[in-house]
Amino acid sequence: ESYINSHPDVAEGGVGALWDESQLTEVPTAWVVLKPHLLEKNAADRKSSLKNIQHWIDEQVSGYKRLRGGVWEVGKLPRNATGKILSKEMTEMRQGLCSLDKRFAAKL
Repeated sequence: ESYINSHPDVAEGGVGALWDESQLTEVPTAWVVLKPHLLEKNAADRKSSLKNIQHWIDEQVSGYKRLRGGVWEVGKLPRNATGKILSKEMTEMRQGLCSLDKRFAAKL
């Protein structure tokens, strides 16, 4: 998380794991809140920023720590009363979005 939070485009970030069906394992994933100047940009520019963040982090960490699950933008990170990031809630939120993506993809 310290690498993610040190990136100049990230206001705050968290790390968790997502289940990947193709690899049959959990993969490292990051959730980030982008800094305000990026929120004003269009979706394509924000997506490009997320790819840049992932590439920047992947260059700094060992192979097994690379963010194979991607970097996902969120409005805010879920936290408990003491301020700790609730990575389980982030994972559940993303797993729900993945299942929605699969459901809609199957209909196309």
